[in-house]
Amino acid sequence: MFKINPNSRSIAEGISLAVIGLCLLALFLWFLYTIRVVFLYIILSAILALMGRPFMFLLHRKLRLNSTLSASITVLIFLFILSFSLYFLVPLILQQADTITGMDTTQIQTIIFEQLSALNEVLLRYRIDVLDEFLKSGYRNAFDISVLTSWFSNIIQILTQFSIGSFSVLFITFFFLKERNLFNGMLLSPVPDMYVNRVASVIQDIKNLLSRYFIGITMQVFIMFSLYYLVLLLFGGVEADKALIIALLCALCNIVPYVGPLVGFFMIILLSMSNLYSQGFELSAEILPKVYWIAGGYLFAQLIDNFVNQPLIYSKSVKSHPLEIFLIIIIGGLLAGVGGVILAVPFYTIIRVILKEFFSEFKFVQSITKNI
Repeated sequence: MFKINPNSRSIAEGISLAVIGLCLLALFLWFLYTIRVVFLYIILSAILALMGRPFMFLLHRKLRLNSTLSASITVLIFLFILSFSLYFLVPLILQQADTITGMDTTQIQTIIFEQLSALNEVLLRYRIDVLDEFLKSGYRNAFDISVLTSWFSNIIQILTQFSIGSFSVLFITFFFLKERNLFNGMLLSPVPDMYVNRVASVIQDIKNLLSRYFIGITMQVFIMFSLYYLVLLLFGGVEADKALIIALLCALCNIVPYVGPLVGFFMIILLSMSNLYSQGFELSAEILPKVYWIAGGYLFAQLIDNFVNQPLIYSKSVKSHPLEIFLIIIIGGLLAGVGGVILAVPFYTIIRVILKEFFSEFKFVQSITKNI
């Protein structure tokens, strides 16, 4: 009879356990991937809770309202802002989609290329060759406006999903506001007892810095919205209700550093042209001069944002040097694209606070955390 080698049995058991472990790990990762939207809801709720902290402080500490009522009022404020935005946003986007669909895209392309050709001639006189190759290539596909219909349809679909998710986020936000230690408890639950106090201190510092940061971002959006709205009304001749939503969309683009303003520029030009076209203005003689004024006003607003808003928001709110923030945003974009650009500053802030608490003996850590 054959005898089973004990070593062979141990190896077989080890392989079996390893296979079972890998299967369980794969199942767990699949589960996390499937419910990834829940983590997104929690993160967004945490951000709203941070933004709502000043309201909660005012209502709970100053006006002596209980935490449930204070949280309810704060969530109602967020809900009002969301409902107000969607009430104007969806109908106006649908109307803009119909307008753009009915525009004579061939005429628009012809006029755009005439303007670019004239600009190219001026630049060539000064030996600046930046548009010549572009005009000689297959440039017309870059201005194929007919693709915008499907683009607007996708926006409507996204807005519908956004509306459903928003109520979930607000529901979670209510409990984060009502029970101040709920989110802290979720983060501290896996932490060993010997590190609980230090991690709790880190969480509190992160909450303070990020709260200032997100409130600053909100102020930036409001300031840029006001500037864009004035430009569209005073220089663009855009209807007041249409100018409202165009300014809001372009201001929201500013949340994405560096890339967002470029997207907002094309958005404000295109939507303004479609609105003026729907009012019956003649394209070459009336719409283009107004578009030039709008473009100039938009660039002026960007100068204000770059030299006033961003140094105050990005530098002072998270207490970092402007060059430091600039490099971190570039690195975030290289690592994770647009999402990395948006999350670079908050993520860097979290890392700095953790480094200060646990690795403060290193000179490099001291240099990047000396202001927090």
